[in-house]
Amino acid sequence: MRLISRIVSSCEPSGVGKLSDILSAVKTVSANLPVHLDGAVCVVDSTKAKLYNKNFGEFFDDQIRYATSIVLSRTDIAKEEKVEEAIRDCSCETESQS
Repeated sequence: MRLISRIVSSCEPSGVGKLSDILSAVKTVSANLPVHLDGAVCVVDSTKAKLYNKNFGEFFDDQIRYATSIVLSRTDIAKEEKVEEAIRDCSCETESQS
């Protein structure tokens, strides 16, 4: 039997879910299965971060707060101000966790 040593998975593709809930579910499953979570990545569209934060604030905040890594996407087409704004929005949420 071949064992899989690493799985990279996207658990919540819509973005409208709480990462804290997903992490809790993985923790529960890991009590009975050989599962280990190394980290959680949150991908933020830098062109729409402010809009998503406004419309989905609780979910946006939760995903940023519980992510071990944050990736800003679409920085190649975003205006510099939008990228800087996205960085500030994400930084504020991670700092409030400290």
